[in-house]
Amino acid sequence: MDAGAAPDPGPTGGDTTTTVGSTPNTVPGVIEAENFDQGGEGVAFHTAAADGAGGLPSQAVALVPSVDSLGGGTVISDVQAGDWFTYTINVTDNGRYDLAPRVSSVPGAELHFELDGADITGLVTVPSTGSTSTFEWVDITAVPLTAGNHVLKIMSDEQTFDLNSIRVSATPPSTPFLTNPSALPGTLQAEDFDAGGEGAGYHDKTPGNAGGLYRPNEDVDIIASPDSGGGYVVNSFQTGEWLAYTVAVAMSAQYAIDLRVSNGAGDAAYRVEVDGRDVTGSVTVPSTGGVNKFQWIGKSGIPLAAGTHLLKVVSNVQAFNLNSIRVTAAGSASETPYTGTPSAIPGTIQAENFDKGGEGVAYHDLVAGNAGGQYRTSEDVDIIASADSEGAGFEVNNFQTGEWLGYTVKVASSSQYDIDLRAATVQSGSAFHVEMDGRDVTGRVTVPNTGSWARFQWIGKKSVPLTVGTHIMRVVSDQQYFDVTAIRVQKPTAAVLPPPGTGKVVFSCTFATSPLECGFSEQSKAPGRATLASVGRDGATAARLRTQPGDTNVFGSDDAERDDLALSQAETDCFEGREQWWANSIYFPSDYTPPKSDGWGVVLDFHHTGSTGQANFHIDAMPNPIGLRLRGYGGPSVDSGEYEVTLGPVTKNVWYDFVFHVKWSSGSGGLMEAWVNGVKKLTHNGPTLYSGLGCYLKLANYHTPVGVPSSVIHDRIIRGTTAGAVSLTPLQGVP
Repeated sequence: MDAGAAPDPGPTGGDTTTTVGSTPNTVPGVIEAENFDQGGEGVAFHTAAADGAGGLPSQAVALVPSVDSLGGGTVISDVQAGDWFTYTINVTDNGRYDLAPRVSSVPGAELHFELDGADITGLVTVPSTGSTSTFEWVDITAVPLTAGNHVLKIMSDEQTFDLNSIRVSATPPSTPFLTNPSALPGTLQAEDFDAGGEGAGYHDKTPGNAGGLYRPNEDVDIIASPDSGGGYVVNSFQTGEWLAYTVAVAMSAQYAIDLRVSNGAGDAAYRVEVDGRDVTGSVTVPSTGGVNKFQWIGKSGIPLAAGTHLLKVVSNVQAFNLNSIRVTAAGSASETPYTGTPSAIPGTIQAENFDKGGEGVAYHDLVAGNAGGQYRTSEDVDIIASADSEGAGFEVNNFQTGEWLGYTVKVASSSQYDIDLRAATVQSGSAFHVEMDGRDVTGRVTVPNTGSWARFQWIGKKSVPLTVGTHIMRVVSDQQYFDVTAIRVQKPTAAVLPPPGTGKVVFSCTFATSPLECGFSEQSKAPGRATLASVGRDGATAARLRTQPGDTNVFGSDDAERDDLALSQAETDCFEGREQWWANSIYFPSDYTPPKSDGWGVVLDFHHTGSTGQANFHIDAMPNPIGLRLRGYGGPSVDSGEYEVTLGPVTKNVWYDFVFHVKWSSGSGGLMEAWVNGVKKLTHNGPTLYSGLGCYLKLANYHTPVGVPSSVIHDRIIRGTTAGAVSLTPLQGVP
């Protein structure tokens, strides 16, 4: 699987695993990766690969000789997102254990561990090891395990990595530095990490205390604090380092955990673990303007149980300085609705009406003061008069990475809801997520370049499950900059197709006034790459998508060049069970440049709603002699069920009229038929969607670098209920 694919559910229906050699792996101990349980695909393991690799015996698992400096014989190679492997273990004693997979990865990956089907680690970041031949231990510490036999599963959440072994060792004992566990809620001084030394109270990559001002016999670098209040700070927290604190939680409740940090460079990140489980996810530490400027950065809505626990602060991305850790009970700060009553869901909330409570409670803003000064002037959120055509009074301006806004909301009924922001930006790659009671409910949502700071669009996530009652909703900026006027939360509106034979046009766009009309948003290196072309298919104009050399790293394109127009899933109406007819006319003008012999191109796709992986359907523009190609995917996992047909070399300065008849389905009931200039070219019966995902339309000029500007022109984007509703000409085989 590729990143973003839904995790495989694992063993089901009574299938069981047995251990290699029939004896469970003893814990503590080292488990060789290749000795995963017996039972076969879907029971003892799951991989995206159909065959093994490396010339060794395999069961659809790529097993290759180890090049690890520690040996190991054989490693599992190229572990993809969604792959998993199980190991039957026997834990000798109840206690806390450190889990450490030995992996290599470029550029990095993510994984988690499960025990008897329950996640015991949360998401774990695998840093880049610099080379697939360089293996490192990735430490996951203080995971509680009970004595007896269990099934341990390692699952990849983000590809790829090679796995040599899994080391499970008893967590070295640590004891509170200040004799008694630190009381929570409360504030912990960073330098008062537990006693016990390297691997117990902390992990530091460099021997010695470079600061030398406090606890000089430890390897943690501690310097005098430049923060207000004096004392000490832990200096230059490096990737993979951690600090442990024994804490006593007074009562079971939800808490906010904030770190007092400084950062003089690019974004850093950390996570907080409690008893070995990641409870915060990766939290970004943006630049604070210098190593001497400290800010509170954190996460709220974290459930902690009463009693004694081991809390760890782990650096995910270096480097930052840490002064203290503050843990406060939910409700200890007075966050209250701005209007006096919670905002109703479903409904629309004006962005500027975030809760009362101030910095760090109702919102987080990186710069003091209200730079707009138009509304709520005593707050630190920048609010300006709105330029939105929908008539909003104010907008939150220049939402920066790491900033957030809180809203007390009341959900009318437990159901699925669409959550959208009314946003504008001229940046590429801006992004946000929405949290409910501290839990990310949307994942990262990209804000496309809207073409102007005054041009707003609704952008969000569909079908988010919310529960009835009062909650704290947070809008969090993952990548700056963008402006927001409103947040809309509503129940999904099901599209209802008219009865067969009516020939209704449901969606039509001919680009009469702008390439961004009809709800399209541009994905480009710079605003305005997409323009109108005076060569319309059935009118005066069409949309010209034009790339320039260097138009790379656009919406995940990496080294490829991109200028695309994207339509939302709702406008595309690409959901399980829908049946549609589509038409799209494409023109390759004189300045179109085909890919080089080792390159590729895409000029249209129906892209799945996951994060990465092959789109559900493409029109490819490949090097000759392949030329144009129709290619699709669908089935239980991302990149499964490929089918294709080659059309031949591109002819410039003529219109290609494409018509598609599609039944969107992740099962056997799917259908994709395609005609080009009235001639039928493709019939595919089978999956056309990935399980659990929908899709959205993209008009594309997406290709490997060609060294010169290159254009593709699109027109007549029509969706209807019959062939006659969308096609310009009769279609072969259609009455």
